[in-house]
Amino acid sequence: MPTGLEIYKLLPRTNCKKCGYPTCLAFAMALAAKKVELAACPDVSEETKTVLSRESRPPITTLTFGAEGHHVTCGGETVLFRHEKTFYHPTCLAITIPAQDSLAQVRERCEKIKRLQFDRVGENVSVDAVVLQSSGGQPERFSQSVAEAADSLDFALILHTPDIEEIKAALPVCKDKKPLLWGAPGCDEDAWVELAKSKALPLVVSGETLEAVAEKAALWEGKGLKELVIQPGGGSRGMVEQLTVIRRMAILKNERGLGHPVLVSVEAETQAERLALASAAICKYASIVALPDVAPEFILPLITLRFNLYTDPQKPIMMEPGVYEVGAPGPDAPLIVTTNFSLTYFSVKPEVEAARVPTRILLTDSDGMSVLTAWAADKFSSSTITKALAQFQLAEKVSHKKIIIPGLVASLSGELEEESGWQVIVGPREASALPKFLRTVWKA
Repeated sequence: MPTGLEIYKLLPRTNCKKCGYPTCLAFAMALAAKKVELAACPDVSEETKTVLSRESRPPITTLTFGAEGHHVTCGGETVLFRHEKTFYHPTCLAITIPAQDSLAQVRERCEKIKRLQFDRVGENVSVDAVVLQSSGGQPERFSQSVAEAADSLDFALILHTPDIEEIKAALPVCKDKKPLLWGAPGCDEDAWVELAKSKALPLVVSGETLEAVAEKAALWEGKGLKELVIQPGGGSRGMVEQLTVIRRMAILKNERGLGHPVLVSVEAETQAERLALASAAICKYASIVALPDVAPEFILPLITLRFNLYTDPQKPIMMEPGVYEVGAPGPDAPLIVTTNFSLTYFSVKPEVEAARVPTRILLTDSDGMSVLTAWAADKFSSSTITKALAQFQLAEKVSHKKIIIPGLVASLSGELEEESGWQVIVGPREASALPKFLRTVWKA
């Protein structure tokens, strides 16, 4: 991105204030800091728009494909390491569907893909796309398989075939899905570029070497095709090295030919090998990972890995502070207090459910920290617990005025009893001990 002074030289410099800033220099500084869009200046010239849009392009372009409401956004990353800032667009997990299979088999596979929905710390997570693989030069069969997947699934589509005629046959049945087109090296690339341009669809750039991929991507961009995904050659051997080189060249060297989302196709003989390759691809910058496996026990670990990587490292995953009921607790039901760290809550809740004792769980506002961390930071203290008891009117919801605190912070009990006026019961140190505790120790 140009500096504020460099941008200022390209602006009208009329200080008209139409942009909301007192001077053009102030606007230029805000633009350089990415606090405002260039469109806020109504008098900027087309030449300036062209120059600044080119210069301000992120090192890795952002690409969106799929139907509105069920689309996938990938790329757009600006750092090498998550802790430097954060990663924004989670790796797209795409399940392959062989289009040469019978429609009954395609339908059955679609049903299996539909069931790949999981709950992860209160959030529903799933795969994101399906890859329709070539039917072996049978445009009608390919079109039927694509239509079946488009009708059955609310996922983005990737059409993968070396035969452009299969693509042309399939596009009418998925025109509203904005599919990603994925051909093969050595096909009539000019025809593919023209088709992608005419239909405003993204296209995969493949090549045996990174140099070939970068050169081809630059060439296709020069022909007006801006939405590209790159696929390095070489298969699984050297995959991690290639993915790392692509990210480093795009971020550190501003290599435009490699500054695009990256697609990886996972191919290996055993499921364990495929799982290892897919995990490595997610960790090392792959934007889209195509997977042949549809078993939940294969997909869930990958979704969990992705979920953990693509969260803001400076912002803990937290629950909304408040009272959460397990079962249908009456006025004499137990009251447990803990922090609003998501993993803490989702460790406690299943154990309470296992106890089969209707219970209220009070989550205090502890900035999403775990129990010991929040206690050490004075975010989980007698005063914060007392405040939460009053804020959520627990005295009106329970008849016993007893509260269970985590055993890890047993030292809070005396001070909390004095400050709140509630009887404090020290609970177990580990959530796994809650079922026995609630069934044997708790008495209203």
